[in-house]
Amino acid sequence: MKRTSMSRLGFLAPLYLALAFLFLSCNSAYTGWYQIKSYEGTIGSLPVHLSLETFDKLNGETDTHIVGSYYYDAHRVPLRLDGKLLRSGDIALCKSDLRPGEPRTNQVVESRCKFTLQVSSNNLTGSWKTGTMSFDVQLHQVGQLDNNDEERIEGRVEIPMWYHTKKAMFVGVYGKIDICEKIVMSELKTVGILDGNVLGNVPLAEPEEDADGDALRCEAGLLMTEIYSNVEFGDSLGV
Repeated sequence: MKRTSMSRLGFLAPLYLALAFLFLSCNSAYTGWYQIKSYEGTIGSLPVHLSLETFDKLNGETDTHIVGSYYYDAHRVPLRLDGKLLRSGDIALCKSDLRPGEPRTNQVVESRCKFTLQVSSNNLTGSWKTGTMSFDVQLHQVGQLDNNDEERIEGRVEIPMWYHTKKAMFVGVYGKIDICEKIVMSELKTVGILDGNVLGNVPLAEPEEDADGDALRCEAGLLMTEIYSNVEFGDSLGV
């Protein structure tokens, strides 16, 4: 995947030392590649959160590529999705077995995908299939982020990161912050998988002169091409 130069931050609070968090170098030229839409809704009767990122270009290829992350509200383990835009305009999404950090293969076979979704206005509707069973999918858009051209963000953009521990998932909260004058990950939430309680919240958007050490906090969450990879494994202390 496309990367710029980076530095790593080990958080001071023990709760967050489980992460190696990624930042852009201050002398790297920043160009946007994020087109994100966040959804809430149901698969059958089960509440879910789903986030999709669309690329027009990836690794030098001009095409439409889709990746995503979703989780059931009752079972807060983010699942990786790889997808493709069909000729009909529908979206096919496959649950991926790739681990965080592994490159996607761009081989999305529609017949093997559990999700087939139709796009209409701010909604996704369709079906989720497994074996002989099929469940209705009803999703409504709650937020979007686009920094390919003019930066814009609407609604609530909370990104469920692919990396998680046995006890916690990590959610990046994005916004256009005045002190940063652009869209960044403003805070990182750690959410308990079992009960959904917020275990901790790390504010990230700070003026550079207030940031400690090499923490260029007005660049948080903007490094990895796949936005769901902006938190990765570090030294685990039991989170």
